[in-house]
Amino acid sequence: MIKIIQLVTAQELIGNVEEQESCYIIKDAANIHMVPQQGGSFGIGMIPFMPYVEGSLTISKDKVVIAAEPTVEMRNNYSKMFGSGIEIANVMPR
Repeated sequence: MIKIIQLVTAQELIGNVEEQESCYIIKDAANIHMVPQQGGSFGIGMIPFMPYVEGSLTISKDKVVIAAEPTVEMRNNYSKMFGSGIEIANVMPR
């Protein structure tokens, strides 16, 4: 399941997360970061987290502050960049 986790270091990651008893297993992890835009606003960017590591990452639960569901927009952006590219509709068709 795609989730966002915030580490005790304040890093925010998004990825395909499997929760286990004492840890999170994260596949295709991406680091979420703020990107300055024109006019002084900010957007959100994602870059691969530890792209030189094969397979999934294991993060101990004591290193995680927050584990949460991403917004549909965030999930779709992640899927376009790192996943299947399949988007979830924001509204139901009429």
